[in-house]
Amino acid sequence: MFLDQEGNRYPEFNSSGFGSGMFMASTFIEHLQNRKDPRLFLYCTQTKIGKEAGKPINDFTSYEGGDPAAPYAETSIKAAAGKVSKVNDRFPSNPTNEPLVLMGYSEQEFIIAEGIVRNWISGDANQHYKNGVKASFKFYQTYVKGYEAYLTEEKANDYLALPVNNFALSTTTAQKMEQIITQKYLRTFFQSGWSAFYDNLRTGYPEFRRPAGVTVPYRWIYPQSEYDNNRDNVSKAIETQFGAGNDKINQQVWWVK
Repeated sequence: MFLDQEGNRYPEFNSSGFGSGMFMASTFIEHLQNRKDPRLFLYCTQTKIGKEAGKPINDFTSYEGGDPAAPYAETSIKAAAGKVSKVNDRFPSNPTNEPLVLMGYSEQEFIIAEGIVRNWISGDANQHYKNGVKASFKFYQTYVKGYEAYLTEEKANDYLALPVNNFALSTTTAQKMEQIITQKYLRTFFQSGWSAFYDNLRTGYPEFRRPAGVTVPYRWIYPQSEYDNNRDNVSKAIETQFGAGNDKINQQVWWVK
């Protein structure tokens, strides 16, 4: 929990990083729109034209993102026309906001659901999937003021009943994995650090849009200090894993192969 006092405020409070040049990505917004996901309302702002048209915050058509694979200037032009959502104002303006969770119950339930789908453990994957979604809704209902009506247990049940969110309708392992990992991703906005990126590396879900020819980074390269102090062992480790001289960010690590 954060408190409105020196040294205990939400880390993004008064952050200059939320200036006029930061926009929401269309891929993230579309994931939420396609699922009629009310977490959209507390993650993002409405577009300027949507707000000026008097659309309520629960109108999914009043949100739009910039193409993350397009040149920045293109998104800037779109934003100037009032057609791009930004990060919800509450993140830099609210000194308390919701707690930051490294790993919580919601993520735990999605991990268990994945383990069942992969036949690592036994159990009801559908129930754990639903538990994970409901826990995410409950978390935001509890801690984000002003949005509680959109995140009730009834709303969560309605959400899970939509075909796109209904795990019981998935018949293949790939379909089940996509649902689990995508839901795991949607709960990570300003939460859980790099976990969503690592999940994408090992599963491919959700698919992130990027410019043609741009490869995905898989690992951190060794710092120069490691070469200065431990060159023989670093060189041997690189050669064993990736081939001599291949200390590069696009080399796949063992856990994604």
